[in-house]
Amino acid sequence: MSRKKVLAGMVLALFLVLPFFVTAFATQTDILTIDALGSGGWSFNLQRNEKISGEVFISHSIKFWITDPDGFIIQNFGVINQTTPYEFTATKAGKYSLMFQSMYFGETQVQASYNVERPSAFTPNIPDGVSARDVFSILTSALVISILSAIVVVAIVGSLLFLVVRWLKKRYTNR
Repeated sequence: MSRKKVLAGMVLALFLVLPFFVTAFATQTDILTIDALGSGGWSFNLQRNEKISGEVFISHSIKFWITDPDGFIIQNFGVINQTTPYEFTATKAGKYSLMFQSMYFGETQVQASYNVERPSAFTPNIPDGVSARDVFSILTSALVISILSAIVVVAIVGSLLFLVVRWLKKRYTNR
Protein backbone atom coordinates (compact mmCIF):
# COMPACT_ATOMS: atom_id res chain seq x y z
CA MET A 1 0.00 0.00 0.00
CA SER A 2 1.43 3.37 -0.94
CA ARG A 3 2.27 6.07 1.56
CA LYS A 4 -0.28 8.42 -0.06
CA LYS A 5 -3.11 5.92 0.42
CA VAL A 6 -2.24 5.43 4.09
CA LEU A 7 -2.06 9.19 4.65
CA ALA A 8 -5.36 9.72 2.81
CA GLY A 9 -6.99 7.01 4.95
CA MET A 10 -5.68 8.62 8.12
CA VAL A 11 -6.98 12.07 7.11
CA LEU A 12 -10.39 10.63 6.16
CA ALA A 13 -10.64 8.76 9.47
CA LEU A 14 -9.72 11.92 11.36
CA PHE A 15 -12.46 13.93 9.64
CA LEU A 16 -15.01 11.18 10.30
CA VAL A 17 -14.11 10.77 13.98
CA LEU A 18 -13.42 14.42 14.89
CA PRO A 19 -17.08 15.53 15.19
CA PHE A 20 -17.63 12.93 17.94
CA PHE A 21 -14.96 14.53 20.11
CA VAL A 22 -15.49 18.26 19.48
CA THR A 23 -17.47 19.98 22.22
CA ALA A 24 -20.28 22.36 21.38
CA PHE A 25 -19.40 25.07 23.84
CA ALA A 26 -16.62 27.50 24.72
CA THR A 27 -16.17 29.63 27.83
CA GLN A 28 -16.63 33.35 27.41
CA THR A 29 -16.26 36.16 29.94
CA ASP A 30 -17.89 39.61 29.98
CA ILE A 31 -17.66 42.54 32.40
CA LEU A 32 -20.51 44.90 33.22
CA THR A 33 -20.39 48.10 35.28
CA ILE A 34 -23.58 48.99 37.13
CA ASP A 35 -24.11 52.53 38.43
CA ALA A 36 -24.94 53.25 42.07
CA LEU A 37 -28.22 51.50 42.95
CA GLY A 38 -28.71 50.81 39.22
CA SER A 39 -29.48 47.65 37.31
CA GLY A 40 -28.35 45.88 34.15
CA GLY A 41 -27.54 42.52 32.69
CA TRP A 42 -26.79 40.29 29.73
CA SER A 43 -29.19 38.61 27.33
CA PHE A 44 -28.74 35.39 25.37
CA ASN A 45 -30.85 34.19 22.45
CA LEU A 46 -31.21 30.47 23.11
CA GLN A 47 -32.96 27.65 21.34
CA ARG A 48 -35.00 25.06 23.23
CA ASN A 49 -32.79 22.60 25.17
CA GLU A 50 -29.66 24.77 24.97
CA LYS A 51 -27.90 24.90 28.31
CA ILE A 52 -26.05 27.86 29.77
CA SER A 53 -23.80 27.68 32.81
CA GLY A 54 -21.12 29.77 34.42
CA GLU A 55 -20.16 31.92 37.38
CA VAL A 56 -20.80 35.49 38.45
CA PHE A 57 -17.95 37.42 40.12
CA ILE A 58 -18.87 40.70 41.86
CA SER A 59 -17.15 43.62 43.59
CA HIS A 60 -20.04 44.49 45.98
CA SER A 61 -23.33 42.96 47.12
CA ILE A 62 -25.82 42.72 44.30
CA LYS A 63 -29.22 41.16 43.54
CA PHE A 64 -29.04 38.46 40.85
CA TRP A 65 -31.85 36.71 38.94
CA ILE A 66 -32.45 35.02 35.59
CA THR A 67 -35.49 35.65 33.37
CA ASP A 68 -37.05 33.66 30.54
CA PRO A 69 -38.28 35.02 27.16
CA ASP A 70 -41.61 36.01 28.76
CA GLY A 71 -39.84 38.06 31.45
CA PHE A 72 -40.64 35.60 34.24
CA ILE A 73 -37.95 34.94 36.85
CA ILE A 74 -36.80 31.33 36.47
CA GLN A 75 -34.02 31.53 39.08
CA ASN A 76 -33.71 34.07 41.89
CA PHE A 77 -30.40 34.11 43.73
CA GLY A 78 -31.40 37.05 45.95
CA VAL A 79 -28.55 39.22 47.25
CA ILE A 80 -25.16 37.70 46.50
CA ASN A 81 -21.81 38.89 47.84
CA GLN A 82 -19.44 36.25 46.55
CA THR A 83 -18.72 34.19 43.44
CA THR A 84 -21.97 32.46 42.48
CA PRO A 85 -22.37 29.61 39.97
CA TYR A 86 -25.51 29.33 37.84
CA GLU A 87 -26.93 26.92 35.29
CA PHE A 88 -30.18 26.48 33.39
CA THR A 89 -31.58 24.86 30.26
CA ALA A 90 -33.84 26.82 27.92
CA THR A 91 -37.36 25.40 27.99
CA LYS A 92 -38.30 27.32 24.83
CA ALA A 93 -36.57 29.45 22.21
CA GLY A 94 -36.08 33.14 22.98
CA LYS A 95 -34.12 35.73 24.94
CA TYR A 96 -32.99 34.72 28.43
CA SER A 97 -31.38 37.36 30.66
CA LEU A 98 -28.96 37.43 33.59
CA MET A 99 -30.12 40.46 35.59
CA PHE A 100 -28.39 42.42 38.34
CA GLN A 101 -29.39 45.28 40.65
CA SER A 102 -26.74 47.10 42.65
CA MET A 103 -27.12 47.39 46.43
CA TYR A 104 -24.14 49.76 46.67
CA PHE A 105 -23.87 53.56 46.52
CA GLY A 106 -20.97 53.38 44.08
CA GLU A 107 -20.25 51.56 40.85
CA THR A 108 -20.40 47.78 40.98
CA GLN A 109 -18.36 45.55 38.69
CA VAL A 110 -20.01 42.32 37.59
CA GLN A 111 -18.00 39.74 35.69
CA ALA A 112 -19.70 36.66 34.29
CA SER A 113 -18.18 33.62 32.68
CA TYR A 114 -20.52 31.43 30.70
CA ASN A 115 -20.80 28.45 28.38
CA VAL A 116 -23.64 27.94 25.96
CA GLU A 117 -23.94 24.25 25.24
CA ARG A 118 -25.96 23.25 22.24
CA PRO A 119 -27.52 19.78 22.21
CA SER A 120 -25.82 17.23 20.00
CA ALA A 121 -27.40 15.95 16.82
CA PHE A 122 -28.39 12.81 18.72
CA THR A 123 -30.34 14.64 21.46
CA PRO A 124 -34.02 14.06 20.86
CA ASN A 125 -36.17 17.19 20.68
CA ILE A 126 -39.28 16.18 22.62
CA PRO A 127 -42.23 18.55 22.14
CA ASP A 128 -44.62 19.41 24.98
CA GLY A 129 -47.55 17.04 25.52
CA VAL A 130 -45.78 13.89 24.32
CA SER A 131 -46.80 10.63 26.00
CA ALA A 132 -44.44 8.39 28.00
CA ARG A 133 -44.66 5.74 25.25
CA ASP A 134 -43.51 8.30 22.66
CA VAL A 135 -40.63 9.39 24.91
CA PHE A 136 -39.57 5.76 25.35
CA SER A 137 -39.70 5.25 21.58
CA ILE A 138 -37.61 8.37 20.96
CA LEU A 139 -35.06 7.43 23.62
CA THR A 140 -34.81 3.90 22.23
CA SER A 141 -34.15 5.32 18.77
CA ALA A 142 -31.50 7.66 20.19
CA LEU A 143 -29.85 4.73 22.01
CA VAL A 144 -29.74 2.67 18.80
CA ILE A 145 -28.22 5.61 16.90
CA SER A 146 -25.64 6.10 19.66
CA ILE A 147 -24.67 2.42 19.64
CA LEU A 148 -24.37 2.38 15.85
CA SER A 149 -22.26 5.56 15.99
CA ALA A 150 -19.98 3.97 18.57
CA ILE A 151 -19.59 0.88 16.36
CA VAL A 152 -18.66 3.10 13.40
CA VAL A 153 -16.10 5.00 15.52
CA VAL A 154 -14.56 1.73 16.77
CA ALA A 155 -14.41 0.39 13.21
CA ILE A 156 -12.74 3.52 11.88
CA VAL A 157 -10.22 3.72 14.71
CA GLY A 158 -9.51 -0.01 14.40
CA SER A 159 -8.99 0.31 10.65
CA LEU A 160 -6.74 3.29 11.17
CA LEU A 161 -4.66 1.42 13.74
CA PHE A 162 -4.45 -1.61 11.44
CA LEU A 163 -3.19 0.59 8.59
CA VAL A 164 -0.64 2.34 10.79
CA VAL A 165 0.70 -0.94 12.20
CA ARG A 166 0.85 -2.46 8.72
CA TRP A 167 2.65 0.61 7.37
CA LEU A 168 5.14 0.66 10.28
CA LYS A 169 5.80 -3.07 9.93
CA LYS A 170 6.40 -2.74 6.20
CA ARG A 171 8.60 0.32 6.66
CA TYR A 172 10.88 -1.20 9.27
CA THR A 173 11.08 -4.73 7.87
CA ASN A 174 12.25 -3.56 4.42
CA ARG A 175 15.47 -1.98 5.76
